[in-house]
Amino acid sequence: MEFQFESLQAFFWMKGHGPYVWASYVITLVGIVFLAAFPRLQRKQLFKLMRANKLRQEAGANTSTSNQPSRELESE
Repeated sequence: MEFQFESLQAFFWMKGHGPYVWASYVITLVGIVFLAAFPRLQRKQLFKLMRANKLRQEAGANTSTSNQPSRELESE
């Protein structure tokens, strides 16, 4: 088997094209990680917001019924 490059440094340098090649790999990897992680973060945030809204509605329902006088007491 014959290698294309004489050394590891030559592999990373790629006859002057290495910075462009490796930069494109890094940019692509960052994009893929972003596309994988961002929807998960949004989903987590959505569930947190939904849970907070549910707790707020339950708390509002509990306080609104306890603050109103009972109809039985008014009729007596």
